[in-house]
Amino acid sequence: MADECDISDHMAKPATGGAMYLISIQIFSRAITFSANQILLLHVSPEALGIAMQLELYSITVLHFSRESIRVAAQTEPQHLQEVKKKESSGNPGKIIQDELWKDSPPNSASQALVNMSYLAAIFGCLMLYIFGFLYMRVASVNILNAPYFNKSLALVGIATTLELFAEPCFAVVQHNMLYQSRAAIETVSALAKGLFSCGTAFWVGRMGLDRGPLPYAIGQVAYGVFIFCGYFIVAKRLTGKGGFSLLPACLSKEQYLSGFISLPLLYRSASIFFQSVVKHLLTQGDTMILTALSTLEDQGLYALASNYGGLVARLVFQPIEESSRTAFGRWLPSRKPWIAKPVSVTFARSHLQDMLHAYFLLTIVSWALGPLLLPVALRVILNSRWALLNIQEPLLAYCYYIPFLAFNGITEAFVSSAASNSELRAQASWMGACSLAFAFAAYFLLKAADLGVRGLVWANIFNMALRILWSFRFIQKYFGKYKQELRLRDVLPRRETCAVGIVTWSCTLALHTPISTKTNVAGAFFAGAIVTITIKKFSEGANHPLSNQ
Repeated sequence: MADECDISDHMAKPATGGAMYLISIQIFSRAITFSANQILLLHVSPEALGIAMQLELYSITVLHFSRESIRVAAQTEPQHLQEVKKKESSGNPGKIIQDELWKDSPPNSASQALVNMSYLAAIFGCLMLYIFGFLYMRVASVNILNAPYFNKSLALVGIATTLELFAEPCFAVVQHNMLYQSRAAIETVSALAKGLFSCGTAFWVGRMGLDRGPLPYAIGQVAYGVFIFCGYFIVAKRLTGKGGFSLLPACLSKEQYLSGFISLPLLYRSASIFFQSVVKHLLTQGDTMILTALSTLEDQGLYALASNYGGLVARLVFQPIEESSRTAFGRWLPSRKPWIAKPVSVTFARSHLQDMLHAYFLLTIVSWALGPLLLPVALRVILNSRWALLNIQEPLLAYCYYIPFLAFNGITEAFVSSAASNSELRAQASWMGACSLAFAFAAYFLLKAADLGVRGLVWANIFNMALRILWSFRFIQKYFGKYKQELRLRDVLPRRETCAVGIVTWSCTLALHTPISTKTNVAGAFFAGAIVTITIKKFSEGANHPLSNQ
């Protein structure tokens, strides 16, 4: 039993340690970004924010298409698959040590293969940067093309994106060596530089009496790209001497490497994930694309504000948990050689996933109960008069219901991307393609026919996420069934009493969601929070949680 606990502690380190550093990255960077945005909102118009949203979409699309599949493949197909097992050693019986079960190549070859593969992402990204930029200039409206500093801003965003693309080989090395602390420092400093340069540009151009347009955003992106490139290069350069690899493409001269440069298993895995990542990006950014095509720049700026504020919790907490869990699942559940997965690894993965889903359900109850009550108070504090006059409250209210769906989708798809075979990933991509069509119809209906505006896009996203979660959960159940284990919905749901109180509290919250005073909203929020907290504590204590019996 003690040995199993030691194994569990060892296996948990990639998930818990990495998650803490990744969450710290998000907290500091988002705090800096939030502060910078609050300052920028005093100086930019909704139209300028709408153009900035389009430029951000341009950059994100290039980065996602070029590097996301390789990043996920590197996380879910680790080059060194290790098993922790017990060995007797003289003078120290029962010592738990690591034994290499399988290797594709020595450590320096593994790092070099990632570097070589990352240059493919950089080259592919530069090609897409030019193509998408050309298409954007062709389809952009006259108002956008005539906006102040638009051409300069587009060029600067292209430079910033190029810097991030060529930082990818260095990032791959840092991520492969799990240097989360270095990554936290680099991305925090880069976010700080982005905020300072954005605000500084807004002040400088404003003092000259000129319309700023999207220029502050573009300058901030360049600063971010410079610090990202330099930071990752410095850290990765230190590793080259110890690891015996180069940050430039180098020949490996191995049979399993294409032309001696590209790892075939990594290439096949990346190709299987690529189509899925394209569909996933279209689903993730589909709301922005539809809004760009069907609405005004003011509405686009309004949605950008709602998305930034509404998705803050998801980016702070859920995204780091998803990323670290994907890395951990990839080590516990090797998809390319499933017979290597041991029962203890599968059990530990199930326990981790079950705990996360249970916690997310509790968070859902709290979010739906308190969000609508605290939202009006928060808006009065953080928004200035120019933005407060716009109808921002309804989209943010919809985000209170959307956030839990983001959480569930993130953790379940992290498991699927790690445990699924290439054929199963293609099946998931097909399902995502169907989801994208359903989302497009729902978004058009809610945005135009039902005339819900920006709020309708959020509800369309909720519908889309529900469909994706449904497929992922079904896959998870089948996967554990192969190992004679179960993950049932009732195993992750809170107790009936907790759910009942949550429903009652949510109903009361809806009744209170009217234009009433701030004091009433605050009092109602504290009352609802007290009820939910006391109930969860009461019925969680002594509850026979599924994991406690294992």
